[in-house]
Amino acid sequence: MELYTIETLISNHSTLTDFSIHRLEDFSKQFKHLKNPHRHDFYSIIIFEKGVGVHVIDFVNYNIQANRIF
Repeated sequence: MELYTIETLISNHSTLTDFSIHRLEDFSKQFKHLKNPHRHDFYSIIIFEKGVGVHVIDFVNYNIQANRIF
């Protein structure tokens, strides 16, 4: 299973601070392989403002709904 670091995902990681905000849609366009099972060595909070689908965390499926936080 692939392990990602924050430097792997943020192209301009030299400007990273302890906290940053990025749009998930930007990642999904740039990193289509993120749909495959993977791990990362940093914490992330994902806020879904709208949409439907399934978000998988530790092989457990969670339904995506408006205003849901993972």
